[in-house]
Amino acid sequence: MNKTAKTLAVSGFISFLIGIGLFLLDFLSAFHFFVPFLTVGGICMVIISVFLSSNSHHKSR
Repeated sequence: MNKTAKTLAVSGFISFLIGIGLFLLDFLSAFHFFVPFLTVGGICMVIISVFLSSNSHHKSR
């Protein structure tokens, strides 16, 4: 796994956890519009990092 894919995966996972945390802390209603962006964006970043790491794995062969 290259450094870019690893950084993207970690930041996507952290973004997802922050989105779920804001969803569970419902009393912070001022930040409720961040929840879909953080959760879906985090999942997309992890998926992109998987494609990046598999692409670099196939290029090294």
